[in-house]
Amino acid sequence: MMKDPAYDWVRDTDLSGEISKGDNNRNGILLYRGVSSFAHTETQAIMYNEASFGIAIPNGLRPGNKAHWDMDDHAMSDNYSVWTSWTTNKSTAKDFATAMGKAPGIILSKRFKIGVTAIPNVSETGKRMQESEWLIFGPVIRANVEHIIP
Repeated sequence: MMKDPAYDWVRDTDLSGEISKGDNNRNGILLYRGVSSFAHTETQAIMYNEASFGIAIPNGLRPGNKAHWDMDDHAMSDNYSVWTSWTTNKSTAKDFATAMGKAPGIILSKRFKIGVTAIPNVSETGKRMQESEWLIFGPVIRANVEHIIP
């Protein structure tokens, strides 16, 4: 206990130690994003090229696209949102990176601050998909790059 003379009250919470109890809150949560070289569209080819430089840009923020903020639509594959999809599960990222074992790809990894840039997809579809999906707002730069082959 500590008496605060300026306000004449006793503080019973010790603030001298670490306030954050978890590594995630202090250092950020480590997330992964899989990007496949197996491209069906020009945008997917661009995304793969960007990933090779540690960059991830939400499709909704690309020129000519109209972005949405609906987590459920995002989880149902309407990826023209303000987010990119990441996961806590590296195996899930590998599945996306290799197009389920069909092509080489890239796994991006980076630590993000929870609630600041990283939020879990809590939509009904997001929970049902069981991908441990986290949504990152806006462009991401300087992610770590790991090339994967199936």
